[in-house]
Amino acid sequence: MKTSLRKYSEQELLRMLDYDPHTGMAAMVEQYTGLLWHVAEHHLKNPEDIKECVNDTFLEFYIYRDRFDSEKGNLAAYLAQIMRNLAVSRYRKNVLWDKQADTPLEEPASISEVIEARVDLERAMAALKPEDAEIIRMKYYGGMTAREIADSLGLSYDTVKKRHQRSLSKMRMLLLGLLVLGLLAVLAACAYTLLRYFGIIPGYGISGDPKSLVFILEEPAQVENDSGAYPGTYLIHDALLLNDEMYILMDYQPSDPAIMEKMMWDEDGAFDTFSSEVVDTAVTLNGASFGPFYPGFDRKTSQEEGGGYYWAIKLKLHTLEPEEIPRWEDGVEAAFTLFDMDFSCRLTQVEAGQVSEYSNQMGSRGGLLAIPQLEEGRLMVGIYPLSTGRETLQTYLLRGRLMEGKKGDITVTAPDGQELMGECDYASSYNNEYFYNWSFGPAQPGDYTLHVPYVYLTAPLEEPVTFRLDLEQGTWDDQKYPVPGGTLSIESCQPLEVQLGEPIPGQGGPFTVKEGCRCWTLRLRYESSEDLVLTGCLLKPAEEMEVQSKVLYDVATGPDGSFIPLNSYGLHCSPVSDGEEDNVVELAISGWDGCYDPSNVMLTVCEPLSMRWEHSFDLPLEVGTE
Repeated sequence: MKTSLRKYSEQELLRMLDYDPHTGMAAMVEQYTGLLWHVAEHHLKNPEDIKECVNDTFLEFYIYRDRFDSEKGNLAAYLAQIMRNLAVSRYRKNVLWDKQADTPLEEPASISEVIEARVDLERAMAALKPEDAEIIRMKYYGGMTAREIADSLGLSYDTVKKRHQRSLSKMRMLLLGLLVLGLLAVLAACAYTLLRYFGIIPGYGISGDPKSLVFILEEPAQVENDSGAYPGTYLIHDALLLNDEMYILMDYQPSDPAIMEKMMWDEDGAFDTFSSEVVDTAVTLNGASFGPFYPGFDRKTSQEEGGGYYWAIKLKLHTLEPEEIPRWEDGVEAAFTLFDMDFSCRLTQVEAGQVSEYSNQMGSRGGLLAIPQLEEGRLMVGIYPLSTGRETLQTYLLRGRLMEGKKGDITVTAPDGQELMGECDYASSYNNEYFYNWSFGPAQPGDYTLHVPYVYLTAPLEEPVTFRLDLEQGTWDDQKYPVPGGTLSIESCQPLEVQLGEPIPGQGGPFTVKEGCRCWTLRLRYESSEDLVLTGCLLKPAEEMEVQSKVLYDVATGPDGSFIPLNSYGLHCSPVSDGEEDNVVELAISGWDGCYDPSNVMLTVCEPLSMRWEHSFDLPLEVGTE
């Protein structure tokens, strides 16, 4: 009996391309290859040319799929038009081949990058005749033209051309097999092709579009305040508008050291009135309101002689509309009010550089870019993640979203072969979404190699995942739910013995176990069929589950000795593992009697998942003088 493959709707295919590009592109190949082959045959006769144009069609659609508008036509017609354009272009190039003997040989589907990124090139070349393998090396490693290869080997131009095409065809058969498997090469090429759509501002971050406008602080702005609740010196020392986010960094040095000691709790509670008195801060950009800044505070120690503590303040605005930014080519005037004081600063436009100008390496889920420099005789390397799909590579690299992770080291190999260990300079990042500097100690100018053993990333869910448990009976659903790269299920859920007065597992801080509080240990198991390892995820009560808050009045007191009411969730789920065991996440469930129904608990996975991508990177570094 003949089996037919499922036919997906256009909407299903587009969703698959965002969530799982490998599966989505494979489905597109199965569904539309016949149509595209038929279109190409009107212009091309060589099956190899047709195969390459089919692959290039899928590649071009994948990169520019946001341009597809289903209201203007269906997907089949859209792909067919791309194929016609590519086939006509290939036909013209074939006609010009013999007329332009010194033109570099065509690189079908960027074959050198494709093969290097997806397979062991040397293994494939070993299957070629030595003389054919030499032509491939001279062309793709040496960058030589067909005429230069012919002259070097003492062969005719036509012989080099035929051997080149024959070798590529054989390598495709060895490495890629059928056209559907050839799609792996298309996906690999996508990662490298996407590099042209990034821009970089060294020391700040990566732009999603090298043509988009980026702004940085024109000059520091200082404000002296002698009155109000927080007198002292405020210094805006940096600012950035990148992609759809804006940041302003400022330091506050109080004129009265006692301000630094205003606390609601002692060190065990550690919550300061300074940040509690700050509400969302409205901001205007070039006179137009763009919503509130969200302030963050960090108490730091001054490095200056005799310096004490000061506040580092970071204001974040992430409600910008990207279409508004092009009107600001002459600069951006930012104004906001904080602590009843007016602040302003000016940002000037800078041009994003090309990512290809820096050392970078790509993989199937993204890549890394590295910028080295010597600072006071020490090697510093800024490492920038390049996220090309739904997954987001973490700037921490070796730590996940929840700061979990196995121990690993980022190293560089010096010209003399010495291995230098890297230490992350967490204070160097403008924002931890963009990059961190890594310090490798004393070093000299020369050629180095940066080694990153793995990278952590976050992966969003395509569909919500909700587990059902009966905590009274100790039962749960045994379903394996699909998540990125594999499945997620409950491995066990056991009661956890806790003592009155001890911290509630997973919550810490002021919350302690009291009468009516019960706890359980929940273990989730991830089964992966790919190169991903689950290291962390969060759960919360499902929206359809009724959970009341538990108010605790005897946890903390105010400055005058009065009790301050604090709310605790009636049902709470917190991670308690630190990623020690791969693909297992352990969480603590704590619940207060009367606040929920323990026989009908529904816990929803909070996306994104925190995962480790088992892919290593080795980037060459050219370190110049200071």
